[in-house]
Amino acid sequence: MREAFLRKGFLNDSLPRIGKDVVAQVKPLQKRVFLREKLPEHILNDESFWRTDYVREVQFAPAPGSAGAVFD
Repeated sequence: MREAFLRKGFLNDSLPRIGKDVVAQVKPLQKRVFLREKLPEHILNDESFWRTDYVREVQFAPAPGSAGAVFD
């Protein structure tokens, strides 16, 4: 429940993403989606039957200057 609240807040920009010890980053990700309804059995590897979708993911990292911050 808490995770859903935080995710929604970060994705909608209604929560601050920079805290005392953590930075939340929203990054776009892509994933391939299998279009089974278009793909005949004998053409399983044909790239024309795939599409790329984009989703957004919330990632967390230590805030710069916090105790958990490690920089290369």
